[in-house]
Amino acid sequence: MTRARSVGESTIEGAPFRVSGCGGVERGFGRTFLAPVLDRTADTLASIIREWIERSTTVISDCWGEYRDLDSLGYTHRTVNHSLYFVDPDTGDHTNTIESTWHRLKVFLGPYNRAKDYRYHLADYMFAARCKAQGIPPFLQFLHIVASTDWSSVQLTPSSAPPSDALAKVTHIHPQTGMVPNNTGHL
Repeated sequence: MTRARSVGESTIEGAPFRVSGCGGVERGFGRTFLAPVLDRTADTLASIIREWIERSTTVISDCWGEYRDLDSLGYTHRTVNHSLYFVDPDTGDHTNTIESTWHRLKVFLGPYNRAKDYRYHLADYMFAARCKAQGIPPFLQFLHIVASTDWSSVQLTPSSAPPSDALAKVTHIHPQTGMVPNNTGHL
């Protein structure tokens, strides 16, 4: 069975910065990825999609031109024309799930929680959302992660910040991109 994922991009604004993101939601499972991006060009979005979505997957997006080459990258690309409808009357395709995910993230961040480097807040949101989807209290899951982490390789001093690879282990952030992958690196 071919899996379907909705993808979308959004801009999160808050003084003194503006950051864009790319994300996707797997239909039927709710598995989600959200990734900060420096720009929303076709090359950038394709790179994020290749990293997070397996080839041969059906990808549903709006008609924004930057998604136009997804078929040539090995995906089945279907679109929803938002100037006509939000749910395709023939296929039932929609991007409502990823759009509502962006909305929930913006509410979660609030107007005062949009720091310049918000990827840790993004990780916090993804962690809480994944725990909620699995019916696991986030604090208990956090304690489980802390208890099962091998801290012998982490060297902290009172005056130093945790190394980015240590933060990646705790919060499951991809160290180079700031994204929050699942165990396989794909949805």
